[in-house]
Amino acid sequence: MKPMKKIAFPSRLTTICGLLVLAPLCVSVSLGKPRPKYDVTWVRGRIQRQGKPKYAASRIKVTLVPSIYKNDESRAVVTYSGEDGMFGFKVPAGSYVLKVWSSEREPKSYLINVRAQKYFDIVVIVPP
Repeated sequence: MKPMKKIAFPSRLTTICGLLVLAPLCVSVSLGKPRPKYDVTWVRGRIQRQGKPKYAASRIKVTLVPSIYKNDESRAVVTYSGEDGMFGFKVPAGSYVLKVWSSEREPKSYLINVRAQKYFDIVVIVPP
């Protein structure tokens, strides 16, 4: 009489059941909130002076501060517009207050919502 072969059916069934249970768990973990593609966004803008035609406003102080700290200038990031009127900041996505200091006494403030992307361009600013 030949010895009976040991059937591996229960172990295969166990393996298949285990995979069926684990596969949805892996999918649900990987489908969570997607991580933003960009951690830092380059916020770019231009300042122009009024006139015919409008011309670039160089060496204008521009500050950017998170909106939750809008009255705390110590948390502001500072830059100056270049000869072409352009300025830029590299910041994480979020809500910010942009201030253009064409007048030291009264800066013009703008609320901007920066999205997580490579560049975030602001419309041309023409201070009074």
